[in-house]
Amino acid sequence: RKAVLKGLAQELKDDLLATYSACQTNDVYEYTPDAVGRRRLKNVALGYLMELKEQKLFRLCEEQFNSASNMTDEIAAFIFLVDSNASGREDAISAFYEKWHGDELVLDKWFSAQALSTRSDVLDQMDALNEHPDFDIKTPNRIRSLISVFCGQNPVSFHDKSGKGYKFLARNIKAIDPIN
Repeated sequence: RKAVLKGLAQELKDDLLATYSACQTNDVYEYTPDAVGRRRLKNVALGYLMELKEQKLFRLCEEQFNSASNMTDEIAAFIFLVDSNASGREDAISAFYEKWHGDELVLDKWFSAQALSTRSDVLDQMDALNEHPDFDIKTPNRIRSLISVFCGQNPVSFHDKSGKGYKFLARNIKAIDPIN
């Protein structure tokens, strides 16, 4: 799947950049079909472009993350940055956490974005997130946002040949079972 996305991005790079630019707006946020569609299309284009792993495109994503005036654009850029090797990746993770750690529902998005990463270090990140002070094994939404998302929506990393994904799940089932 990743290879197909990258191949499409390579072939359609100019069109994707043009689409991204055409959907960029400084208009005040509005929830209308047209505005929602523009944001969605812009973020789909950005997602494809991020598969190219180019510094210029990483900067474009970082710029969107830093200047987003709505959660749709902020979370999309955040998810793409978390799954990248962009130099601003760690800063984005810290900035998102600092900005939103007081909002439980958005903090769930912070955990989920990291659980979706297919980076080679994601298995170590999952262990660290499992020990994060804001992760509470007794909170169903937190379990869903980290453990469920990783195990159910990240087949590349969960089924890693090392078996660490299965060990992560088994360890968490053992911790959850006595309290559930």
